[in-house]
Amino acid sequence: MRTRRWTKLWLVMGWSLVGAVVYLSLGRPPVVGPSGFGFDKVGHLTAYFTLMFWFAMIYQRGRQNNLNLLFFVALGVVLEILQYFTHHRTFEFADMLANAIGAGLGWCVGATRVANLLSAAERKLTSVGE
Repeated sequence: MRTRRWTKLWLVMGWSLVGAVVYLSLGRPPVVGPSGFGFDKVGHLTAYFTLMFWFAMIYQRGRQNNLNLLFFVALGVVLEILQYFTHHRTFEFADMLANAIGAGLGWCVGATRVANLLSAAERKLTSVGE
């Protein structure tokens, strides 16, 4: 993990995102969103991309990001299985695939220079106070 002044804040924000995905995956759907083939898959892909990319920005490369990828793929599979046991959610293999693709894309983008966004934001926010 890169040494940063605000690493704890970034981690709290990241785990809050994980909590939100778990809650939204298992809770009652608050509102029916736009329908149409594949719309919900975009949501799955985006959620898992965001989770993986967020943690990739914190840990920046290395073994931890590989473990994070495995964790997020497993999380997507487990949450989808748990949805099977609810009365208000549906189980779909396609959702598992969208989750895994999103996490994989987040891992790929996290291996590029774009993953320096948190470091750049921290530098910018720190320089504002000086």
